[in-house]
Amino acid sequence: MTKFTASPTAAPPFHHRAFFLQSLGAIHVIAFWSYYVQFPGLLSSSGIEPVQRSFPYTVPWLYQRLIASGTIDEDALCELFALTGMGIGALIATGVCEHGLSLGIIAAIYSVLVRTGGLFYHFQWDTLLLETTAIACLTYAPWTRLRSSLDKLSSPIAPIPLRFLLFKLMYMSGVVKLQARCPTWENLTALEYHFATQCLPGPLAWYAHQLPPILLRLGVALTLWIEIPAAVLLLLPLKRIRRYSVILQVALQVMIICTGNYNFFNLLTIALCIPVWEGNTETDIPLRPALQSAILSVFTIASASSMFRIERAQQDQRWNIVLFRDSNWLQPQLLLPHIPYCTILLLGGLTVSFLRSKSVTRVLHAIVCMLVIGMMAVPFSQISPNSYSYFYSTFGSLVTNHAKPYLLVNGYGLFRRMTGVGQVPYGARPGWAGLSPSIVERPEIALEGVYISTDETTESWEELTVFRWKPGKVSDMPWQVAPHQPRLDWQMWFAALGNIDHNPWLVSFLQKLIDGCRPVLDLVGAEYPGKKLKKVRAKLYYIDFTRMNTTWARTIPGAEILSDNASVFPSIVWARKRRREYLRPVSEAELSEYLSSQGYSLFCKNTTNPCDHIKTPRFWCIAAHVIRASTVYFLFPLGVVLAFLIRLTPQRKVPLAWTTRKISKSKKD
Repeated sequence: MTKFTASPTAAPPFHHRAFFLQSLGAIHVIAFWSYYVQFPGLLSSSGIEPVQRSFPYTVPWLYQRLIASGTIDEDALCELFALTGMGIGALIATGVCEHGLSLGIIAAIYSVLVRTGGLFYHFQWDTLLLETTAIACLTYAPWTRLRSSLDKLSSPIAPIPLRFLLFKLMYMSGVVKLQARCPTWENLTALEYHFATQCLPGPLAWYAHQLPPILLRLGVALTLWIEIPAAVLLLLPLKRIRRYSVILQVALQVMIICTGNYNFFNLLTIALCIPVWEGNTETDIPLRPALQSAILSVFTIASASSMFRIERAQQDQRWNIVLFRDSNWLQPQLLLPHIPYCTILLLGGLTVSFLRSKSVTRVLHAIVCMLVIGMMAVPFSQISPNSYSYFYSTFGSLVTNHAKPYLLVNGYGLFRRMTGVGQVPYGARPGWAGLSPSIVERPEIALEGVYISTDETTESWEELTVFRWKPGKVSDMPWQVAPHQPRLDWQMWFAALGNIDHNPWLVSFLQKLIDGCRPVLDLVGAEYPGKKLKKVRAKLYYIDFTRMNTTWARTIPGAEILSDNASVFPSIVWARKRRREYLRPVSEAELSEYLSSQGYSLFCKNTTNPCDHIKTPRFWCIAAHVIRASTVYFLFPLGVVLAFLIRLTPQRKVPLAWTTRKISKSKKD
């Protein structure tokens, strides 16, 4: 009898190095695309903060050779740089070219764009992307082949510098929160403010804000534990324990993605987990899984119990979590100095084994890895100065002179102090577990304007809805915009924390609004019904999410409680109260006079003839304008990400095999 059977062949081996490099390429496509779509209204000669103000000082060598010589103007150069970065990132993301040189080129390009981007691009995720790309270029990407899967000379220690970078990112992010002595972190109440006070909340932030305080405090405790003790596990030469830490780090990033808009930062952090997940028989200690699990259990219980305790509050008998402020885990000078030394010692031991095997390439690679880790350790002096005097004296000058100017070695630490913490009124009832009630007062700027009309006797002020993403109308639920970062909306959050005197770019933005400058209007999506603004002003409000009718919400003074809890989608999302005047009513003439004194250009490009203002040869300006006018760039990142996801799909070949079986039966006579 003949039988048809399908005999599936095994899937091809999974290449962690290729997966990481392609993920890094896809993130670069997103970063360059986000820069490109915002450039005309944000940084161009017609934008809010033109690159012409910073170009001669931040990249003087490039300015003298290309711009001052009349070869190309700043606008066209930045746009072509962004397009080039998108193109190279697409080659890396699709696996066509993963060569180290390609990573070096996009790191150099993005470094120029970030340094000339001024305050709109001085964020930790921009510097993290630069540092990650530089380390991957020097220690992880192939240099003898275009694709990492074809590279036969790869070293087993290649993932270690990237693991150290992820450790530095997480550990510093956790420690600085407690070194700042912020009461919200010390009392584990930070999440009771965070969801409403973060720069751009996500769609689920309102719902997370309604959770009971005990769950939110548990979330803060888990965050600190994952960022500090669990981060140490990322460096251990024990695969099972490292992967446990990776799962925790990824879970934390996914929760942040669900409740906030932090552009590509969380995706990049998850991508850095790939080299940590990777295992290697030459660098990992072959410890039995049962023993690794036992070590992991003891470490988890011991570290958590040394940092926190769970108790009932005497005031209301509610459960609460308390932080031990004198825990050894919160003293970086006790632990931190030993980690880089142990990592470099491990690399040194592997280098000796490479010398015995006479592998010159691996020896040189190990030396580069040790130098890179030594340079990466220098920013630890920010949180433990005395412990890192040796590293700073050895590598400090190297970092200061060669890496820091290009943002290639950096320190990290988001949310040192929680903003939007309101004043507790005298005589207010205690909150959950006897602590002060968590009053949220997020400062937010609202712009108002008066349009030119025939009736000059009265002025009718209207609130201007000129921002797509930042909180505005009280009925608008937050949007999901990540991995794109709307830099102007984000910067408005920082402006609300200060005053107009320290934010001249905001004055520039208002002048562009009154002038009706098309690139700026396109940036914010503003449309005016054929009328021109006469005056503008700004008011500062304190806002908070509305609250569901719960026992803990009713104890918060000033909280706006919703009357109907039956609806999943609230009709009113934000509660706001006016605080003060942020900017008095000003006209276009007053704005222009102030900007001229600050060295701003009042130029706005003619959209019909965008290259008329160029005195040098206009070829590159016209080329950049033609590319932008095609609007194909809107679909480009979607195509690259789709191609990247297709490559991740396991390709299994299932051939049909003919199998013949002979079945013989004995017959009885």
